[in-house]
Amino acid sequence: MGSLRLSNATRTYVVNQALEAYIDIHQWQIDHIRQGLREANAGTSRNPEMGRRGRVAGSRELVVAPYVIAYRSRKSVIEILGIIHGARRWPDAF
Repeated sequence: MGSLRLSNATRTYVVNQALEAYIDIHQWQIDHIRQGLREANAGTSRNPEMGRRGRVAGSRELVVAPYVIAYRSRKSVIEILGIIHGARRWPDAF
């Protein structure tokens, strides 16, 4: 049996279909994170230091269980560095 090759258009279609299926299955998680970001934004805009000190230098962390939102405050902007499931290995840098 020979190897299987996908055209770029077919590969793109397959990836898009897989992403749509993933989003459909995990929509509740997306909604949960979105709500956590709204709440975090409301709090951090008033108090940028409200989260705990982050594991990565210069960052802060807010827990939106089971996720941790890593961010940093720069002047009047809150920069989201990552949204990581609590069971995942934490990155060394963002």
